[in-house]
Amino acid sequence: MSRSQPVIDAGVVRLRDFTAEDVALVVSASSDPLIPLITTVPTTPDVTDAQAYITRQNTRLPSGVGYAYAIARASDDVAVGYIGVSFRDQGRASIGYWIGPEHRGHGHAALALRALSDWALTELSIPRLELYVERPFAEQLEA
Repeated sequence: MSRSQPVIDAGVVRLRDFTAEDVALVVSASSDPLIPLITTVPTTPDVTDAQAYITRQNTRLPSGVGYAYAIARASDDVAVGYIGVSFRDQGRASIGYWIGPEHRGHGHAALALRALSDWALTELSIPRLELYVERPFAEQLEA
């Protein structure tokens, strides 16, 4: 398995490393009612905490945990969300993602999910790839 994280081009979006320019996205995600509850995004909209989050994402591959990508618009390279592959046991892996509140409804998650899934299954030869989707608490109560 390679320890180099490639950029994955998915047309309208591209999956790339997080950079310092992505702090505003992480700060915005910190204010979302669900993202900080189910991810490692900081629970307060603090720039220092957002920078620490970005640093953690960029250490996932070197530490062997998995791949962590910023989902960026191809047109201007502005980050709109996160998607990553986390390694599990027996060759399995799971994918998780989130889209910043102000960037939802444009199909970015679907494009990123397809691109990362295809790449992980072919390039990493992962035999089983899982996606776990959280539902907001209010929806869980109604179900």
